[in-house]
Formats: sequence, structure tokens, C-alpha cells
Amino acid sequence: MAIILMLRHLGPGPHPSGTPQAVHGKKSADQFVAPAVSAAQAPVAQPAAVPVAVQPVAQGQPTVPVPFKFAATKSAEMYVTTHKLAQKAILAGCNPDTAANIVRALEEVSKKCGVKPLALLTTSSEIPGKGTAMVTGTADGEGTMSVDADDFVRLAGPDGVYDRTVVHWDSLRKDRAKVARREQQLMDKEFGKVDKGARAMMEADLAEEAKYNRFSVAYKGTGTDTVVYHEFGHYIYNLARYFSGNASDFENTWARNVGQMLEDKSIYNVSLYGGRSGHHEAFAESFVMYMYGEKDKLPKYATDFIDHALWLARH
Repeated sequence: MAIILMLRHLGPGPHPSGTPQAVHGKKSADQFVAPAVSAAQAPVAQPAAVPVAVQPVAQGQPTVPVPFKFAATKSAEMYVTTHKLAQKAILAGCNPDTAANIVRALEEVSKKCGVKPLALLTTSSEIPGKGTAMVTGTADGEGTMSVDADDFVRLAGPDGVYDRTVVHWDSLRKDRAKVARREQQLMDKEFGKVDKGARAMMEADLAEEAKYNRFSVAYKGTGTDTVVYHEFGHYIYNLARYFSGNASDFENTWARNVGQMLEDKSIYNVSLYGGRSGHHEAFAESFVMYMYGEKDKLPKYATDFIDHALWLARH
């Protein structure tokens, strides 16, 4: 029986660094709940990465539109299978234009990474945490990408994701601070006293949040492409984990590197979502940066690990 590892784009909550997270996905900014961050650990030496021919797109530039348009969703499903993007596609409830956007981004990142096709590309309204998309993987490296068609329509504008996670990050952060302070006031009222210690910890956490440069990784003009790239990052991670020959070692190496990113503050260049949602999400967010030309903003030990993960995923 295959052991299922849920890997989602908007995870449901925290997990200790180094412990596999049940679900990976990318959550909408207004649904994010910041989990606790484990103590930082020194980075672990990694196997020498084998060079891989990955050509990232220009930083912050929109992807080149593919000149195809589907007359019907069934045509999109057929395109996915005939072009070996996934072994099977079920895009029920997804309009042809939305399907074209998703398929185009999937084809782009698939070609760049050169890994085996997904087992399934499908639509789902049951993504945990009301996320936009998620990837689930089995112990033998098979992967399913599920997308919420309605959410993709809502974010389909050329700057939809970028606006929500980068442009409006400052206002979102201030809104989150208001909510946190109000909740603390209600707790103080319930217990009949002001908990100065709890308030100090809350303010310190809010100050830490303010150091991040965005809620999640997105680029102007890319529409929902970065959502697909993020999910594919989870697929790459799961494939590499399987082909590494030592899944525990692979997990722990990356978890410790994320601990180092927290320690040396390089995680601020990634995203709040990447820094506060466990090492799986940190990988997916870093993978988007790597593929979109922000490799120089990541520490070398992180890009070396992504290089090695891509090499493993191809075998």
C-alpha cells in the first residue's frame, strides 16, 4: 500500500522543523496563520551537487504567453496527457481560459525541470485550508496536483497574486497586527488581568514579521504562474526525497538549512509564508525564487540543495 504524503501549497499549520508536514500548499494571504518556528540549527554538509541545466526565467518578468487557446476543457485535458505533463487530467469545473493558464504554466515549469510527468492534474474544491492549489505525493514519487478552479479565476489577472502578496503586504501586515492585538486584549479581559509577558512576545513577533519583504513569492505580470511553480516545487521535493535513497537524511538536511536561513536572516528575502510554515513551504518558496531569477538572493547552501534536488528528481 502506498504511503500518502500530502504536500500542499497552503499548509494547515506548523510542524517542528525536521518533521515531515502532512500537507503542503500555498494559502491565500488572508487565511495565513503563523506557526511557531523551531530553534535554528547549523547547516548540514550536502553531497556535491551535480550541475543541472535549469534556465530560470528573467527575474520579475511575465512568462511568454503560449499561443494556444482551448475551445473546451476536454481539449485542455487531452493536451496535458498528449504532451506528457500528467498521465491523467480531470479539469471538471474549470473554464477553458483558466485551464489554458494553468496548463501553460505547468508545461513551462515541467520543461525547465525535465522530470517525469505528474500522475494526475485535477480540479478540487476540497483543498485543506481553502488554498488555491496543492500537491499530494506517494512514497514512490508519484504526484498529483490539485487546483481550485474558482480561486484561479479570482486571481487570474496579470498581477492578481503579486498584488495580494507583495504590493499589499504592508497593509496586510498592519491588519494582522490589529487582529493580534485585539485578540490579546480579549484574552486579558477574560482572565481579568494584563499579561505583560504575552503582550511583549506578541509585539516581538509582529516586529519580526515586519522584516519579511513579502507574504509569499510572486512577480509582477506572472498571474497565477507562481502558484503552479510553487506546487511544482513540492513535486520536485517529493521526487528528490524518494530518489535520494535516504528520505530522512534528505528531510533533515533541508530542515537544518532552513534553520540556518532563519538564523542568518536570509529567510527575510524569501517570504513570511516560507519562513513561518515549515521547511517544506520554505523549499517551495525558494524554488520559485530560484526559477524566476532570484537565485542570488538565496544563500549558496540553499541553492546548492535545490541544484541537488533537481538532479535527484530527474533520476
